[in-house]
Amino acid sequence: MLSGIQEVAALAGYRVIICTSNESHETEIANIQALMNDMIDGLLICHSVHTNTYEHLRVHMGKRIPIVQFYRVSLELTIPKILADDERRGEQATEYLIRKGCRNIAMLWVQKNSPSHRRG
Repeated sequence: MLSGIQEVAALAGYRVIICTSNESHETEIANIQALMNDMIDGLLICHSVHTNTYEHLRVHMGKRIPIVQFYRVSLELTIPKILADDERRGEQATEYLIRKGCRNIAMLWVQKNSPSHRRG
């Protein structure tokens, strides 16, 4: 996802600053505060798996800096969200396997607290 964000932004003449929280809610808060203080033009955020309160974003909502959530999103926040269409991708993967002649198809499920689990 980050590569796609970087590529599209660069083509449009924008610079992307990437911060990682290493799945820490406290680091997510510190990153947002630092970015908002440095006068960024917009914020794309994928919440940490441990984020369960959103006051650190609410204080910035409605200000001049637009905020967009992606991948792990909060339905509590009234800001734009970009969700992966996991259901449709699952259908496409299954259709592909069936076209290839597969009849016994298994699905591997990711644990809820895994870093790749999408909240929303």
